[in-house]
Amino acid sequence: MPCAFLTDWIPCCHKKKTTLVDQLLRAAATKQSITNSSGSSAANITTERLLDCGDLEKERGITITSKVTRIDNYRDTIINIVDTPGHADFCGEVDRILSLVDGVCLVVDAAEGPMVQTKYVLSRALSMNLKPIVVLNKVDRMDGWARIESGETESQLLDLFDSLGANDQQMDYLTLYCSARDGWVTEDVDVASTVVNTTGGDPRDSHASIDMTVLLDHVLDAIPEPTVDVYADIDNEDD
Repeated sequence: MPCAFLTDWIPCCHKKKTTLVDQLLRAAATKQSITNSSGSSAANITTERLLDCGDLEKERGITITSKVTRIDNYRDTIINIVDTPGHADFCGEVDRILSLVDGVCLVVDAAEGPMVQTKYVLSRALSMNLKPIVVLNKVDRMDGWARIESGETESQLLDLFDSLGANDQQMDYLTLYCSARDGWVTEDVDVASTVVNTTGGDPRDSHASIDMTVLLDHVLDAIPEPTVDVYADIDNEDD
């Protein structure tokens, strides 16, 4: 039976977290060669802004209420993806979701670095001993890549984690370089540099495996399986 993971996505406001999830769903569908009842590729099914479905959320580009979606049977595993508001104003919703998940992904704009509104949600995740995966998005933009090369974005992240009291294990977080818009992600900064500077941000011109399933693989490898209690079937128990 597949194991169900809960992965929370901690957004910085307007960091294309919803686009990122849309791309993950398409990539997983493509890799699994899933087809719908009409026979068309599941990767072509419209998932645009799936997690920002409210009118106000679409208008302002923010998350107000939590959403959940899932990817079935990826590497024989169910991955549940939960979206969380990024502001302390929604602290009750944030704590409720974080109490359910097994790990978190922190999505950060490479050009802007971590935002003020991210501090509360990340602090709660760290206090619950959740180890995050950091996803630096929009690295295809030259201003974003310039900050990565200078080390400014990474320095800000380290300072943020340290100020929030992250333990040694949490400080040793995985960093991924991503372009949700173009649908690629890699953990290798040299590969990211090649895609950005040589191919103009087009992943199709890269020989490396950098599709969005790379992120799904890291989620499964880095986030622990959920702790569950399995109860025997009462009807089969001896009297």
